[in-house]
Amino acid sequence: LVVGLNSSDNVTYVPDVTGLKNLSARDAVQGNSLNIRTMKFDDTVKDYDDSLNAVVYRQEPSHLDSLPKRMGDSMVLYLTLDHTKVPVKEMTDEK
Repeated sequence: LVVGLNSSDNVTYVPDVTGLKNLSARDAVQGNSLNIRTMKFDDTVKDYDDSLNAVVYRQEPSHLDSLPKRMGDSMVLYLTLDHTKVPVKEMTDEK
């Protein structure tokens, strides 16, 4: 029990890390007080340098899951060097 915190103080939301490189994705996940349970690399990633350049093409849970998560919950990131696997993000028309 932590004194001074209530249940609404320990919630966070899942960031959208698709398209981000490995280290940037990790920073975003940890910045939202979540943990990475597993990083799964596809067969395009052959070595350590490849892993650093790999981008996230899928994540669990999805950022579209609008329910808040508990701080410390975990995520699974799927990474590739094949940029065609990365979903195209909607572009917003901001003027």
